[in-house]
Amino acid sequence: MLKKLFIALLVSCITFVLTACLPSSFINVQTSEPTQSSDDSWDIPRFDDEVMQVQSDARYIFEQIFLPQVVYTQGRQDIIGYLREMNAERMGVVVNGTWGYFAFEFLGVHLGTSLWDMPLEEAVQLRNDFNLGSEHILEVTVEMIDDGVIACIIKMLDLEQFLRSTYMAIVYSGSGELQIYTLEQSDGFHMFCFVNLNSRGSFFSTENNREAFIEAILYVLD
Repeated sequence: MLKKLFIALLVSCITFVLTACLPSSFINVQTSEPTQSSDDSWDIPRFDDEVMQVQSDARYIFEQIFLPQVVYTQGRQDIIGYLREMNAERMGVVVNGTWGYFAFEFLGVHLGTSLWDMPLEEAVQLRNDFNLGSEHILEVTVEMIDDGVIACIIKMLDLEQFLRSTYMAIVYSGSGELQIYTLEQSDGFHMFCFVNLNSRGSFFSTENNREAFIEAILYVLD
């Protein structure tokens, strides 16, 4: 079911319409289906409750697929610029705007209708009814975590669900490259991971806090 939702979402997200919130280079985000080990990897976790399922699926696709597409493709140059400028306010606009747009599109696919055609208040209320509001992005900061290494640290709402992130980081190391790292819930512990365009992987377990997350980033960059 989740795979079908993602494929449908690709069609609806060819034109990125949040021009009021995001730079012009965020228009026409091109997405491609990532490589997955099996269809089962799209089905974790599964719930009987529709609202919980929609929230869980939306977070997984946003963290593992949609935000990486924005960071690594159409938004790459702008994001590098904001990080080099240490512009936390603009990065907050990018992250929150991307989540807000994605939540509208994802819920529209799930419901089989366009939230953009609804009155704004009604669409926002519907998004909130499915627990896809702005509360999922708790904090966005930008800091130099080491000499020449700048990171946008995103604190996510902790769903306490397998593979869903508590922290994400967009890291620029001065080489012109960006990398996304995540701290994800696992079986009784949290795993430090990376996310690329068509792949993801894990490094090691670590504590579920900001300091441990940053230490893990610096460790793998060393």
